[in-house]
Amino acid sequence: HTLDSLMSSAQQWSQFFRDAGLPTSVAFEYAVIFSDNRMKDDMLGDLNKELLVDMGISKIGDILSILRHAKTVHAEQERAKSASLLSEKSGVRTSVVSPLLPVGLEQAMAAPSTQSARRPVSNGSQTSLSRHPKTKDYFSYRDNQ
Repeated sequence: HTLDSLMSSAQQWSQFFRDAGLPTSVAFEYAVIFSDNRMKDDMLGDLNKELLVDMGISKIGDILSILRHAKTVHAEQERAKSASLLSEKSGVRTSVVSPLLPVGLEQAMAAPSTQSARRPVSNGSQTSLSRHPKTKDYFSYRDNQ
């Protein structure tokens, strides 16, 4: 490990311990311990009291805080991993629709059909929002009447 990678790892772990509710001085001390033991965030699900004690963390309150926070972080990681795998398997591209979109446009984007949604424009032409049949991407165009 280079000094830079050790420092980066210690900083990340320090944030983890602060997020667990531990004081900054203790968080830094434990972060160095985790870095020295080459702990990675994907190991949080395997963390237990025995391992923490083996690393020199012996305060019961700290152990409970660390294990509770590790359990929460690990569950979040698993949910994110599952969501990612699910979207890969289904081929569904996930996207967030902006709450700032006009209601008609948002409804048109949510519609699964390939038909156009038309909205009048002040100059007499209409703007159409269409969905490409293969890519399912939306595009708009104006047609003058």
